[in-house]
Amino acid sequence: MIVSNSGLYNIGLDLRRGLTNKRFWSTLGVLAFVFSLFIGLRGIWPLTTYYYGGDAGYRAYVGRMFTQKIIIQSLIDLAVFANYFPFFGAVAFAYTIVDDRRHGYCLQQIQRIGFSKYYWSKLTASGILGGLMGTMCIVLICLLSAILVAWNPFTKEAVAYYNSWTDYDNIIGYVGWGYDGAYFYVENQWVWWMLGCIKYFVMGTFFGFLAGIIAFYTNNKVILYAGTVIFLLLEDKWLYMLILFCGRDSYISNILSRFFQRANIKMFGNLYHYSLLLFLIILLLNFAIYIQNRVEHFYMEGGSMDD
Repeated sequence: MIVSNSGLYNIGLDLRRGLTNKRFWSTLGVLAFVFSLFIGLRGIWPLTTYYYGGDAGYRAYVGRMFTQKIIIQSLIDLAVFANYFPFFGAVAFAYTIVDDRRHGYCLQQIQRIGFSKYYWSKLTASGILGGLMGTMCIVLICLLSAILVAWNPFTKEAVAYYNSWTDYDNIIGYVGWGYDGAYFYVENQWVWWMLGCIKYFVMGTFFGFLAGIIAFYTNNKVILYAGTVIFLLLEDKWLYMLILFCGRDSYISNILSRFFQRANIKMFGNLYHYSLLLFLIILLLNFAIYIQNRVEHFYMEGGSMDD
């Protein structure tokens, strides 16, 4: 039995609070609308248009660029998703950290369970819910592309026609340290999308945890929402600094260089990318431990984070 003042109990409460909040689901709803609109303009319209007119070879060449796999890659590459993905980590739960501080609700929890449990339960919940948000985004993309394109009766004939012109390789991707060092190759597309869900869960966990740290450290929603996005938009700068610090030819630098390939569906099974994300999460954990005492002073004494 989990007692009410334990860390696991409070993590469960925070997870339930995040999953029952309208912001979590309204964000997914907005994404579903954007993705559906994109699929309609980028997928359904070209598929039917090219299929019913023009030279057969030209139709096949152009039309196969709008089939399901290409559409999924296009959705992942969308700026609203690829560049602003960290924002979803903040929306998932981290904003409640700022709300609790401003309304004084955090003090009641801290008096009941202590600051350390409060601090780590919030960060853990923020990371887990950020990961769930990332996973559900990939599930949403795969389902919408399947329902609106692959399973759509109005485009099913066109999709089959375009696929018949494509020289398919049964191997969709690999799992391992590079193509030549793969442990096994994946031929089933649904297994591949499952790997994508795992990858985006880990990536969402990283950004959710980052958002939680920013929320505790700044207590400012504007900085919270903007900070995670700026972190990603300036990736070339901080990655370059880390590579210089670790050495250009080091193993860690080789792993860091994989961060740029996060949106490529061919990298769903690349273990270098998972290693990078775990390395960054460990760095965040160490930073969270480093600032814990300062955050506690800020919460309990009402001081400034610069004191």
